[in-house]
Parts: sequence; C-alpha cells; structure tokens
Amino acid sequence: MWIRADLQVHCSFHDDGRSTPEQLWRHYSEAGYDAVYLTPHADLVGGHWAELVRLCRNLPRRGARLFPGLEVAVKHDRGHLLAYGLPDIRSLENQALVGPVLAQRIVDKARTASFSVAHPYGPRSWNWVENPLTGSFGLEIMSGFQRDFSLEGASIHLWRRLWQDGATVSVRTGSDWHGNPLPFPTYATFLPVPVRWREMDWREQKHLVDLALARGWTAVSKNGSLAVLRLNRHPPGAIIPRPRWGTNLAFDIWFRPGPRGSYRLALIRDDAIETPLWEKEVRVDDPSFGPYLWVTAIYSSPSRHYYWLYGEGSDYLYTTPILVT
Repeated sequence: MWIRADLQVHCSFHDDGRSTPEQLWRHYSEAGYDAVYLTPHADLVGGHWAELVRLCRNLPRRGARLFPGLEVAVKHDRGHLLAYGLPDIRSLENQALVGPVLAQRIVDKARTASFSVAHPYGPRSWNWVENPLTGSFGLEIMSGFQRDFSLEGASIHLWRRLWQDGATVSVRTGSDWHGNPLPFPTYATFLPVPVRWREMDWREQKHLVDLALARGWTAVSKNGSLAVLRLNRHPPGAIIPRPRWGTNLAFDIWFRPGPRGSYRLALIRDDAIETPLWEKEVRVDDPSFGPYLWVTAIYSSPSRHYYWLYGEGSDYLYTTPILVT
C-alpha cells in the first residue's frame, strides 16, 4: 500500500506557520493525505521538541497522521536540510555547521534517520560548492517555490546530474506550506507501507514512514497522481544485484491518475530521456476508473544501470530509480 504525504509543512507551534497543528490535521485529512511532517525551523522549535512530538502523537487517529521533522539551516544560511526520523534534536540547533557535517549528525541520530535538501533553488538556494553532499539522500525535485516540473526544470535537472555522478538520490516533494493565504498544496510524496498501516499505533506508523524515507522508497507527483515502477518485484529506490547476462528484467508499471486529461508515461534507463525503453499515452476521462497496470521486460545488461519512471501531461510524476549494480 502506498500512502500520500507532504514532507515539509510549517505551523504556528514555535514556528513561522500561520495554522495550528490541529488546523493542519483537519486541512490535510479533508484533502486525502495520509501523513504530514511538521518541519519547524531548528532555531524556533528549540527546547519545545518533546512537546511537539506529544502534540503530533495526541491528534485524532482518523485522517492524516502528523509526524515531527526539522528544517535546519547550514552555515551562513546557504540552504536548508530537512531531517526525518529524529529521536531528539540535540546537536542540530546550532546553525554554524556546514552541510556535510550537519547531514552526518542527522543520519547518526538513528537507523531510520534521513535527510533531504529543501527547495534547492528556493529563496535560500543550496550551495553545492560550499556544501557538497555524497552518498544517499533525498532532494525536493518539486517544492513550493517551483514553476517548471518538466525534465529540464532546474531541480529535476540537478537530480538527474547527481545520479549521473554516482549519487543515489531519492525523489521528494515538500510544499513548504505556511498556511493561508497561500494556496493549499497538491504536491504528494508516496511511500510504501504495510496494508494494515492505518490500524497501527502512532509510533509504529512513524517508524515505517521514517524507514521508507531512509531507504529512498519514494514516488512523487505535482497533483496527486501515483505511478509506481517495480523491477522483479522490487520498489522504487531498491538496489538489486545484476542478474545473469541475458536474463529478463521484468518491470511492472502501476498508474493511478489524479486529474482527468492526457498523460504520457516513460520508462527511462540512466539519463537517456530521449530514448525511453517503454512509453504509453493514456487519456483519462474518469479518474475513478483504474488503476492501470502494464508489464514489460528487457534483457539485462552486464553494466551498472538505473531505471525510473517519468510522467507528464495533466500531472508530473517521478519515481526514485531502481539501481541494478
């Protein structure tokens, strides 16, 4: 089961948002979200972290579940990191740290702790020269400050380049919503959880969502559509060993449209956006009809490759690549 989440939201509880957590719970529940991360600024929430955790945990069980996250500025405020899966925020309240040091402090917090780069081209753009990041992390390829969501959009272009350079960067979205009068967001990050996730208690739910983020199991869309690519039953973000030469790689493409209209889906290997391995055009007159499922297969290659799904048209959709190594 895939749940719908907003990974960057601000509220009025020791932060600069305009809505209370209770108001956010109501708004996101009515909009069909399953999970929302409150990401207060580290210098504002300060010693109130434990109180924020209790507040999130004590909201009604029905509807959206709110979880505590954190937005942390790097040295000289040259960009922000979003932190998830934190047991506490000790050592993260000091903003005089460079990005790589800050990132390491986050992932050292817990097995399920992870981070992503917030709005890389927003008002406080991430400086990749001063704050280079390597390894596995998330990147907001769609955020509240963005206008171009195509393959040539600045954030998506950066994400593609990072993968070409050998990083394994999961796709994320974050509305950075601060409440009215800003329009309510439609961005969605989708995460896989067990079917009985909604029946679990808050701690179990949070653990599983934190874990999915840490492993990079994500798919995103601008307007709430969901497209999932699976390779030999492995989800987006998986890293799998290369099969024997000549063995088929079996892909499942699952699509649940949001808005009605026309869509084009493409299965892409590496950064070969001009030559997809598979393409499909879909006209959706009734979004309640579906979901759609397609199966395709290609021969495995003797070299390292990554495979991902892209969608455009009435919505923009991306999946974290599946790495075959």
